Amino acid sequence: MKMESSVSIPVYVIGESKSVYGSDINIIHVKSADALLLHEPAICIVSLPSEEQDRTLEYLHSKLQLWNWHIYVLKASKLSSHLSDGVWTPTNVAEQWMLHKAKLALIKDEPLDKLLAWLWLGTERCLKPLCDSSKKELYHYPLITAYIGYKNASNNYLQLETKRGFLKKEYTVDRIRLCPSCNSGHQNYIETCPSCKSVDIEEMVSLHCFTCGHVGKQDHFMQRGKLECPTCLTQLRHIGVDYDRPLESYKCLDCDYSFSESVARVRCLSCTDSNEIDDLITRHISTYKAGDQVKNLMMYGHQSFHQELTLKGLIDEDSFDNLLVWINKLAIRHQHSHILLGIKLAGIEEYSAQFGETKLMQLIDQISNDLNSILRDTDICCQYRSDMILLLMPMTPIDSLPVLQKKIELIAGKIESELVLLNVHIWSLPNVSLQDDAAKWLVDELGTIE
Repeated sequence: MKMESSVSIPVYVIGESKSVYGSDINIIHVKSADALLLHEPAICIVSLPSEEQDRTLEYLHSKLQLWNWHIYVLKASKLSSHLSDGVWTPTNVAEQWMLHKAKLALIKDEPLDKLLAWLWLGTERCLKPLCDSSKKELYHYPLITAYIGYKNASNNYLQLETKRGFLKKEYTVDRIRLCPSCNSGHQNYIETCPSCKSVDIEEMVSLHCFTCGHVGKQDHFMQRGKLECPTCLTQLRHIGVDYDRPLESYKCLDCDYSFSESVARVRCLSCTDSNEIDDLITRHISTYKAGDQVKNLMMYGHQSFHQELTLKGLIDEDSFDNLLVWINKLAIRHQHSHILLGIKLAGIEEYSAQFGETKLMQLIDQISNDLNSILRDTDICCQYRSDMILLLMPMTPIDSLPVLQKKIELIAGKIESELVLLNVHIWSLPNVSLQDDAAKWLVDELGTIE
């Protein structure tokens, strides 16, 4: 132990190094971040003006991918708490570095997910959201942007890695509502007319004369500084005795409808769509730390597996076969109408070859989340193959196909790559060709959407 602590630890400094000190360290000044590629993992301290420092931190992660280093700053900046180990403190440097090297030695091969490796190597490291009002989605995770590097992937990545046990939620910092059409958090909450939904409404203070029953705006009752009914000229002295105020307190200037309570609606400032508040997507913004499964991932490497669509109502293949035969016979006997959808994810092998398995898993997770939005609690799902999903929608008439088609087209439209297509075939049940062997029937029928 003494021999280890007596070894001088290299500390590379980008920028001003006069304020860097500490025992058992060897300070090495480098002119540019690129010089760090020539060295083994060590400690790096960034000491630059705030904006330049943030750009350098992003570069260290996104371009150099120094996931196996300790990275510090001398002064906090906007991104320093997201992309570094914090402000440099010259205490327990040797002890901390020995712990870091011990964990680093457990990683046999270079990890595919270097973001998870960065989080696992530092016990105090966490994935933190950053609020940026210039961005449509309001929050983003600088570490995810640096390592994953593609647009709007944060939510899918977080959901996937949390389900796999590689990330665990620490605490929620905010809760936002997003537009269901474009996922923007820039929403304008407006009061509207409950009759015609117009935003052109005004508050109206009305009076009701007890003597003649006349109801009108309050300013019509003002005569010579006193309240006086414009119809019967009765002077109104006491509310509740001579007059009162009716419940209607708003008036629509478009349709002249009077009402007591307006209806709150939301207009998206990004795409201008108008929605009910309940239609908005609620998203919890949280911090995350490395989950319990990351240690095995780092020590034993990435194990290839088939990513499954995570759908509510998901059952296995044999159960689906039996259910399909039973519900088809039931439909014949009682003249019910059901719909069976076969959805093939065409091109996922080419997509995986071009973009990698991690990105493919995130794409599949995105598709499964979108498919869940069209499913009812009574719908049954089966992942027939890794690229094939079957959806059984009981008691669904065939004339509802245009609605389903539109929803699936919206899901397909969200897939950014042209390599992946959703090929869909629809069967109406009952089907007389479906007998007791559903597995054979499915093999024959699914061949039509290969």
